[in-house]
Amino acid sequence: DRTSMEQAGNLVLAKILGEAGIEVNERNLELIKSMMKEQIPIDAQTVQKYAKELALFPKADADTIVRLEKYQIPLNEEMVTQYGNYKNNEYQILEQTSAMPDTMVELFSEMAGEDTEDAIMFWGDVMDALELTTVEKGKEFSNPLSEEQKQELLTLLGEESEELEWTDTIERTEDPKQQELLQLIEAEDSAPEEILKKIQTMVAQKSMSKEHLGRFFQNDGFHTLLRSALEDKMLFDPRMLEEERAISNFYQKLMERTEKAQKIMEEYGKGESSFAKATSEINGNVKFMGAMNEMLNYVQLPLKFTEENAHGDLYVYTKKNLLRKKGEELTALLHLELDSLGKLDVFIRMTELKVNTDFTLESEEMLDFIGEHIEELNERLARKGYRMSSTMQLKKETKEVTGKTQKETNMDFFRDIVNRDKKTMKLTRFSFDVRA
Repeated sequence: DRTSMEQAGNLVLAKILGEAGIEVNERNLELIKSMMKEQIPIDAQTVQKYAKELALFPKADADTIVRLEKYQIPLNEEMVTQYGNYKNNEYQILEQTSAMPDTMVELFSEMAGEDTEDAIMFWGDVMDALELTTVEKGKEFSNPLSEEQKQELLTLLGEESEELEWTDTIERTEDPKQQELLQLIEAEDSAPEEILKKIQTMVAQKSMSKEHLGRFFQNDGFHTLLRSALEDKMLFDPRMLEEERAISNFYQKLMERTEKAQKIMEEYGKGESSFAKATSEINGNVKFMGAMNEMLNYVQLPLKFTEENAHGDLYVYTKKNLLRKKGEELTALLHLELDSLGKLDVFIRMTELKVNTDFTLESEEMLDFIGEHIEELNERLARKGYRMSSTMQLKKETKEVTGKTQKETNMDFFRDIVNRDKKTMKLTRFSFDVRA
């Protein structure tokens, strides 16, 4: 029976461990099983090497160590953690960025209760590190504050100050600097970074009580400005694709900003805070992607759109050590997760100027929606010289599981992507307009 076969198999594996001089225990048995599954030689020398590495990471499972070593991803705690995130579909920078405003506000408020001067200095240093007060030239902005938030923010800033006495309209002050801030908060096209910078300068010049500063940090309008500025700096705007090396530059800046923020938190003794862990997760995620690109073409796209944000994964498949020849087909997979469209997979095949796309969607409604607008995509690509043909289908349902059918909702990163001819891939810049 099955139990007897497993016992017999374990005896064989135990013999392999014994011949390699490795202790026979459940963890090392799993190591041999994982090595065999990944088609790694199980000679004594190789087994000793993998067993030694497994022992260095007592909290990691055998599968993690075997795969990281096989794919030549650096073996350290950071990479082990990130592998676990990818394996469990908890790797999205979009989700990690979405959690940052809450952890920032929590930390700012905590510091306000300890020392207002330190809290204000720390706030300014963190904002500068993440460039949340730096306005990028040439970009169009929209003030994210609601009318109610504008009013509450102005009232809060005017409290406990003899110099600032506005509560409703910008005409209430004649001071040029106050007038400038009021107009900035009122304007519909103000950049959140610019508003934050003006507020930061003003707060640094004021004498706020701990309670007042704490209420400011927890103010809904401040939270909204913070979230909007973070999204501008931590998410990828598809319009950036017009720039040379746009994706590489985006991730380089993301690495620099998170590393600077981490350093500042360590200097202030806040290196173990939730906010520090959030920035560390994003930084580690980017490093892990860099390591993975040694074996396959993959980039995560935390996308910032006008109406909503979206998560995307882009995989480009080409032969690794060979240049693409003229007429050779390039294939890619774009996986998107949007609130409006749900999960969407676009498999792309491109030969010179001919583009074939296969759309897979989750619902009939979205299938109809894409069908209604596919011509717009065709026309935009045609203006750039491409000829496109498309097919559309619903995501297939799995076979019955406990009497019910259920849709596949998550893409298994290592099953569906890494194991697809992983030794023949090299990152290639997408050569047609993704914005289309």
